[in-house]
Amino acid sequence: MTGKAITKEEKMKVLARTMPKWDDLIVDEFSKDPEFARLAVADELEEYAETGEIQYLLATLKQVAAAKGVVNLAKETGLGRATLYEVFNGSNPRVSTLSKILKALGFRMLFVAVDNGKAPTAPTRKKATIAQTKKQEKHLQHA
Repeated sequence: MTGKAITKEEKMKVLARTMPKWDDLIVDEFSKDPEFARLAVADELEEYAETGEIQYLLATLKQVAAAKGVVNLAKETGLGRATLYEVFNGSNPRVSTLSKILKALGFRMLFVAVDNGKAPTAPTRKKATIAQTKKQEKHLQHA
């Protein structure tokens, strides 16, 4: 039995075709465990808030969308599949587009004022209204 020796490159090509891809494994896990998918998105949202690097958030959203079904996500968001794929593949998404995707996945976008690089605790609407009223009263007293 004489045979040609298989090169390392040929072995790698065979392995690449036969081994499951990392994304496929993650998508499979997200399909089986939606809570795991939700936690992954939450983690990437926190990371994005700290670093401003959106590529990891978009990659996770792409995996969650694949687990949920892009067609289903398109229906829930009212966005076209092409728009979703553009977002997931690194286009700079509009805030409204990202908001729709996150809402369909059970999240809500919230913006908080930042002072000197540290995010203050967000005032409740009631506290903000009281503060605004006091400011208006003070202004009227001095007028």
